[in-house]
Amino acid sequence: MEKTNILVTDDDPVSLVVIEKMLEREDLHVVRATSGQEALDLAEDIDFALGVIDVQMPGMSGFETAEKIRKTTRNRELPVIFISAVSKKKEFVLQGYESGAVDYLIKPLDQFLLTSKVNIFCKLHEQKKLLEAKNTELAEVNTQLQSEIAERKTIQKKLKESETKYKKLFEKSNDALLITDKTRILDCNAAMVELFRFKSKTTLLKTHFFEFFPVKQPDGESSEDKIAGMMDMAVREGSQKFESMSLRNDEKEFPTEILMTAIPMGKKTVLH
Repeated sequence: MEKTNILVTDDDPVSLVVIEKMLEREDLHVVRATSGQEALDLAEDIDFALGVIDVQMPGMSGFETAEKIRKTTRNRELPVIFISAVSKKKEFVLQGYESGAVDYLIKPLDQFLLTSKVNIFCKLHEQKKLLEAKNTELAEVNTQLQSEIAERKTIQKKLKESETKYKKLFEKSNDALLITDKTRILDCNAAMVELFRFKSKTTLLKTHFFEFFPVKQPDGESSEDKIAGMMDMAVREGSQKFESMSLRNDEKEFPTEILMTAIPMGKKTVLH
């Protein structure tokens, strides 16, 4: 279990021992300092949940110590309980609060009062850590989402570029190309319009796919049965190449070599 650090500062070794004994429990780690400078040095390296600092100390007073800890160390939001054996005058207490005090206790200390206040600030510290951890987690999730969004935008841009490039190749190809869902013609290029003698692409797109073939093939097989079978094989195997007689818009038959390629499109498959 990770212990909560409490900084206790007092130039009187006996007072330090007494306070440490009062706060003795498994989840607390009491770190002792015998001067303001030692407390500052400790506050540079250790995260504290609370400071319990004696006001009257030689050299650097408790007020000065608290101010410097909050201004120059990693413990800039350190709550402080000041302890004093001398005075609780209004101006003295106000100076303590201005130095970052959250409370002010007079020696000799009441163990129940001290531990109750320490418990409160330890719980607040724990809640603060949990909140910081949650904020860090949310920040990481947000960073990941932003990265994924940026990646998706890049992919979408590349897909758009590929789509534009494909459409140009599709339109400019000398081979007759079309896309069908097995019944309707979804798209075609200019070479397809010209090969099958249609006046416009619009007219061709209104044509049923099987209308591009005569009723029967030269061997007597039904064109619809043959083409449907080839379509099914193309869907199963990915592509299918075969020869067939085709029928132009002017009713003239002519031999063609057909390559069908299955292309997944959403929940359905189209043929190119």
